[in-house]
Order: sequence, then structure tokens, then C-alpha cells
Amino acid sequence: MIKKNSLVLTACLLPGLCAAQWLWLDEAGRRVYSDQPPPPAVPPARVLRQPGVAAPALWSASTPASSPPSTPPSAARAARAASAPPAVIPGEQALRSLQAENARLRDAHCARLRDAWVTLESGVRLARTLPNGEREVLDDAARAAERQRLQGLLASDCPTV
Repeated sequence: MIKKNSLVLTACLLPGLCAAQWLWLDEAGRRVYSDQPPPPAVPPARVLRQPGVAAPALWSASTPASSPPSTPPSAARAARAASAPPAVIPGEQALRSLQAENARLRDAHCARLRDAWVTLESGVRLARTLPNGEREVLDDAARAAERQRLQGLLASDCPTV
């Protein structure tokens, strides 16, 4: 009978646990799980998880969740401001960040293009999926058209240094 009761209790509690999709840190640094979004007073940086969004990479599992910060938030903020490097113009910092992200995306795009080129030139049998779901094996004409398309993309998007 005890096993049945624990099974029923587990079955009743499981949907409640699954519904808690939001996770944020409160003022004391404790984790708060909820099925509702955090109050407006919680800054976005303290939201650790929300529905449909992956957990931020800055949060590590090794950080103790229940221990409060060693210094009050205002003191920690003042300490960071005192030890911060010279102020960078906000627009300049945003521009540098955007340029770095664009460079990363361009490098990833070029790597995919080079991989496609290597695959095409390897001579292996290639197929593509048509919009209706059927597979079509590339014949010599289609392979030549793909080669020309890849050459154009490589020349325009990935100039060699």
C-alpha cells in the first residue's frame, strides 16, 4: 500500500514540477522556480532560465545556488565600478561586439562552404531533398552547377588572406 501511495503522490507532484519553467535569482541570491515570469524588479541578468530559451552560458552548475552573495549587491557594484577599466564609449563597445559576432558568423559560414566544396570535389555520390520530400541524386550537370555556385560564394564571401 505504501508503494501505491508514493506512486500516486509522485504522479500528483510531477506536473507541478514540470510547470516550473522560469528560474531566477532573488535579491538574496537564492534560486526561484516558477511557472510565472519574474517580477519586473528582477533584472534580466538574474533570469537563469525561461521557457523556450537555453540557459545562459555564464551560469555554471558549480556555483552554489543557495548561498547568498558575500557582499551586498550595492557594495559589489561599487567594487566593480572602482576596479573597472577606463570607460569605453557605449556605442564603441556595442560596435566592437557586433563586429566580433559578425566575424565569428562569417568564419562559420566560410567553414561550411569549404566543407561543402571538399565534399563536392571528393567525388562521392550526392543527393538533395526536394520540397516534396523525395531524394534526387546529383547528376553531372547538377554537380557542375553546384560547383559553380560554391565557387561564386567562396570568392565573394570568403576571400583568401
